[in-house]
Amino acid sequence: MNKVLQQGDIIRIGFDPSMGQEQQGVRPAFVVSVRQVNALSNRVIVAAISNGAAFNREHGLTVPLIGTGLQTSGVIICDQIRTMDVKARRAAFVESAPQYIVDEVLGKLALILGIDE
Repeated sequence: MNKVLQQGDIIRIGFDPSMGQEQQGVRPAFVVSVRQVNALSNRVIVAAISNGAAFNREHGLTVPLIGTGLQTSGVIICDQIRTMDVKARRAAFVESAPQYIVDEVLGKLALILGIDE
């Protein structure tokens, strides 16, 4: 991937190898890391996107994409974040989420990580 990804971009990327209850397979992912950091290497921090994630939905750990006008459906699973090499995993850019989605994801991450906003 030649594009420098920005926070809020949605990509398709392979999550394997994964273990246990980690998200698996090729799926959409939400870019959490900022452009300035993403430009330094092929690595980005992402949150998995799924059409399942019932446990995560029940516990308020997701941000829904339904009704946002995006072609990507499902929920951003805010407690399923990982650093991934977009070049080695042959990631593909899909679309960019609106700022209010980015803000909601960052707010959930702050709660999960115990960071004051």
